[in-house]
This record gives sequence, C-alpha cells and structure tokens, in this order.
Amino acid sequence: MTAESGIDIALRMGFHKLPAFDMAQACRKLLDARPTCQFAGLQPGKTYVYKASYGSHVELLTIGEVTPKHTQAVASVNGSAARRIYRGSYEGTFSELDADLIALSPVKHEEVVKAAVERGLDVPPKVRRQYPALFVEIPERFAQEPRTTAAQRVTNALSDSWIVRPRPLCPTDLDAQIEEAHRQIAVLQDTRVQAVVANPDTAVDYDRYIADHRADIDFYRWLRPLVDLGGVFYIPAKAPATAAA
Repeated sequence: MTAESGIDIALRMGFHKLPAFDMAQACRKLLDARPTCQFAGLQPGKTYVYKASYGSHVELLTIGEVTPKHTQAVASVNGSAARRIYRGSYEGTFSELDADLIALSPVKHEEVVKAAVERGLDVPPKVRRQYPALFVEIPERFAQEPRTTAAQRVTNALSDSWIVRPRPLCPTDLDAQIEEAHRQIAVLQDTRVQAVVANPDTAVDYDRYIADHRADIDFYRWLRPLVDLGGVFYIPAKAPATAAA
C-alpha cells in the first residue's frame, strides 16, 4: 500500500479549512501527545523533534546509529546529510514522531490550500484571504513598487493583523477609505493651486500625490465586491452580543 503524502494527510485532517496559525496549533497538539525521551532514549530508525531546554531552538532529527553507551548518535538534522551528534549538545527533550507527523513536517500551509483548490475542495473565506492569488486574478497595476507586489498588497489588505479592526475587512471599511481618498484629493487640488503659484516646480509632485490617491480608489473599488455578499472573500458580520435580561 502506498504511504500517504504529507499533503494527503493534511487534507484528510482538514487543515485546508484552518488558517495557517490554527494548522500550526493543531500540529503542535499532535506533537505534544507523542512520547518523549532524553538523548539516552533515542532509537535507530526513528524521527524526533528536539526542543532545547532553554530558548526556542528546535530541530528535526532522524536517527541512524546510536553508540552502546548512548552518548553519541549519527543523525540527519533538519534534512541534512547524516553527521555525529553528542549527548552534551542535546540536553533538551526529544518527541518521537509517528508516520503522519513525519510526512507533515515539511508541508507548508499554502501548499495544503493550493492542493485543496486543485482538487476542488471547499476552502473557507477566512483561509482564502490568506492566499488571495489562488482564488482571483490580481491586476499588476496594484503593485506598490519596489517593496509590495500586487498579490501581497491584496493579502495585506485582507489580513486582520495588517490594520487593527474589530472585524474582518468589509465593504464599510473600504467605503470609508474611498471617501478619505476623495477628501485627500480635494485638499491636494486646492493646495496645489497655491503651491504651484509659489513654486511651479511642485506641480509634478502634487500631480503625483493626486495620482496615488486615485490609484488607491481604483484598488478599493476592485476589492470591494470581493469582500461583499457573494464575493469570494466575503465573511458574514457577527451579530452583536445582546445584553443579558
């Protein structure tokens, strides 16, 4: 029987329905449930996640040989060529992985979501928002060179952590940004008249400021239907909590 791939296991576990953080937490729970040992308990042919006693240092080790006194072992560390490791350098805890966790160890969340899309599986809007380019074609004109690609700009806009909001991005938020951009254009157009009289060379700068705000409006208008009812990234607003009677 052919062993399941890491992607197959992730899909079987429903990780394509979880945001990246939640998938990591789910894997953490699976790992926490596994048996642990110290260096002296390592066994040839098994794979472990090593966590140092102090700090956050973590390694993935596959054990080849262990010396009779269990003070040394030959191991592949994080997928590298096998080398000798010593008990004195590994004072932390080793969690023994099962076949599922071994297969899952190199798998990235985006790869799981992409596989789900290719296989026609349902992916919730909250997860779609993390990888919008997998679900919509994003115009290159939305790139903010030289640092932000068009796809990253959409990802940033849809991220709950990018701008602190009490809710996921919704049409009301974009409407407010559109109105603010119009207000800024009006102010700049008025200011431009006075500035250019004093220094004609500033005309090109004001025209650039205004063009940037117009480009923002273009971006917000494009994004708005995608987060509205029926849109690929639509998330229903939570009903307000009612006070106890």
